[in-house]
Amino acid sequence: MSAGDVSNSEFVGSLYRDHRGWLLAWLNRNLGCRQRAEDLSQDTFVRLLGRPELPGLREPRAFLAKVARGLLID
Repeated sequence: MSAGDVSNSEFVGSLYRDHRGWLLAWLNRNLGCRQRAEDLSQDTFVRLLGRPELPGLREPRAFLAKVARGLLID
């Protein structure tokens, strides 16, 4: 599924269903705190919902990790 085929919220919903578990595990490994990982995972998807448009994603996990890393810096 590409971002051009569906609305932004539907696309983010699809990313959430398909990759939330992976993102949460990745964040938990990197942060060592389950609660902080859950918060950052949620913040990552909320950030995506706020974007007017998402790029076509060939590597959605790499994209999610990039967004999450950016939030870690904030």
